Amino acid sequence: MRRRSCLGSIALAVGAVAALRVRAEADCTGQGVAWTCAAGSTPAQVQAAIDAADDEAVITFAPGTYDWTGARISLNGIDGVSLVCETVGGCEVAHDGDLIYKDDVPAASDRLHRVSGFHFTGSSGTGTIWFLGTNDLTAVRIDHNTFTETVGAGC
Repeated sequence: MRRRSCLGSIALAVGAVAALRVRAEADCTGQGVAWTCAAGSTPAQVQAAIDAADDEAVITFAPGTYDWTGARISLNGIDGVSLVCETVGGCEVAHDGDLIYKDDVPAASDRLHRVSGFHFTGSSGTGTIWFLGTNDLTAVRIDHNTFTETVGAGC
C-alpha cells in the first residue's frame, strides 16, 4: 500500500514539473486588445495572438531574441494592430524573407497599424515589413526599428 502511494506522489510530481515546463516555454497571452508575447515566441504563437485579438489590439513583446526564420506573419485578418517591443531595440528578430505583411485591405481604414522597437536581422525578398492594398490605410506607423539586412529592401 505504501508503495502505491509513493508511486502516485511521484507521478503527481512529474506531472507538476511537466506542467511548469510547458508554462515556461515562450508564448503569447491576452485577450481583446491587450496581448503580450514572451521572448522567444514563435511566429505561429504570434500569428495565433493576432488572429485571436480584437481590432486595434496592442501586442507587446518582451525584450529578447526571436527566431522567425522560415515564417510570415499576416496582419490581413485584423483592422488595426500594434506590434511593439517593450524596450526599443530590445527585441532581436532573425528572419529570412518577407516577414510582416498586410496585402489584403478590403476597405479603407483609419485604425493604427504599427510595428515599433524591433531590430530585424536577416534577408527579405520584397521587404521585411510589407503593406499593400487597393484601399488606403491612413494610420501606418513603422518607427524605432533598425534593419540589418543582408539581402532585400528592409521596410
